[in-house]
Formats: sequence, structure tokens, C-alpha cells
Amino acid sequence: MSHREDWEIAAPAVQRAWVSGNCVILREVRQGQVFSAKPVTVVCDRPDLVALWIAPGTRWKHALRPDGGPVGVDDIMRDRWVLADAVWYGGGALILQVPAAAHCLLGFREQHREALAYWYINLQEPLRRAPLGFDTLDQILDIVVSPDRRWWAWKDEEDFAEAERQGLIHPTAARAVRTEGERALRLLLAGAPPFAPEWARWAPDPAWPVPTLPPGWKAVTVSGSKPVPPRVRGGTGFQ
Repeated sequence: MSHREDWEIAAPAVQRAWVSGNCVILREVRQGQVFSAKPVTVVCDRPDLVALWIAPGTRWKHALRPDGGPVGVDDIMRDRWVLADAVWYGGGALILQVPAAAHCLLGFREQHREALAYWYINLQEPLRRAPLGFDTLDQILDIVVSPDRRWWAWKDEEDFAEAERQGLIHPTAARAVRTEGERALRLLLAGAPPFAPEWARWAPDPAWPVPTLPPGWKAVTVSGSKPVPPRVRGGTGFQ
């Protein structure tokens, strides 16, 4: 199958809810292009909470500069990035999100152990249901919180400020992102959803396989248009 045929596969209708154990895709979509794509396992999919598990060793896609370097704000502004292969090293991560919220809470696990390493508030657009999973867009700014929730710190503040200076994020949107971060932190410190004590002790079903990206993972349809062809590193195409 050619790359063009691959991204033109007709996608199934968007599913209303997934079942625990389903393998789906969590993607970041920027400017109509897939910026990252992770195959994940559904823990639960309810109106009040979406929980997803990223297994250690998961093979996923992320954006890199064409020369293989990390993507910065200037690269995004200049449209200078391609997709490349990556492997999820270390422990797994549990993603907890109230579907309409502009952030998610991640519980990162220690490598080779089920113990919680730290909490991570990822500021992002609310989840959008897609035919094969969920789409969102990362907002650069994050917060790292200790397992006992007694210590916390902002992360990537310099990159976030640079994104605002270069116009990648409008000043009004930047203020809204930081306000959302402050709100998310208050919720976590107060023990409010999506946090719950049992999530710190949760463990995945050992029978769950490590998911892989299915055919059609690249397809992005914008406002009823045809799917947008993906970028691939070196023009070779990643399968």
C-alpha cells in the first residue's frame, strides 16, 4: 500500500465510548497534522472521566526537527518538523482527564515498579473524540507534583513565554492556560477529581498487551475535508 493510500483509508464513525481494555490512539494534532501519536489502553471511558494507560515499551510517534533534534517554538512557527519513531522508556503512565477540562493529570510510575514516581499536570486542549481514539493539543506549560502532593513546580515556563513572544500562543490564551494550570493544581492539592487516592495504587491488568498503532492512525480530517497527508522523517514513511 502506498503512503497516500494509507492516509486516505476511510475512517469509521466516531465511537461514543470505549470499553476497558480497548486499544486506542491518543494524538496531538497541530495545524491539521499529527504532531504525536501514542497507542494506549482504555482504563475507563465515562462522562466524568477518561482514564488511559501508556505501557512501558510502547512504540509511538513524535515530532522532531528534520535533522533529528528536538522541536522548539521557532521550529513550530517555521513549520520545520517531521514525525519520527520513539519508545516509551521507564515506567508507564496513567492519564486521568475530565473530558471537558483543558488539562489532564498523569501519574508516572517508577521503572520496574508499580510505585508512583510523580504526578504531572499537562495543560492541553480538551479531548476530542476521533474514530480511533482521542485528539488534543499540548499547551507547552506543565506542572510537576510530588507523589504525596506536598511539593510542586511549574515546568517549561521559558518555552511557554517564548511561544507567547513569537505569537504561537496569543496573550489572552496564555493567561487562560496559566489560569487553568492554577485551577488544576488547586484541584489536585485538594484531592478533587480527576485525582482519587486509589489511582496512586492502581495497576494495569497484566493480561493487557502493549498496544501498537493501527492502520489509519495518521488520518486527520479537518472540517469535513479530505484527510491531511502526514509528514514523515526523511520522506521514507514510518509504518
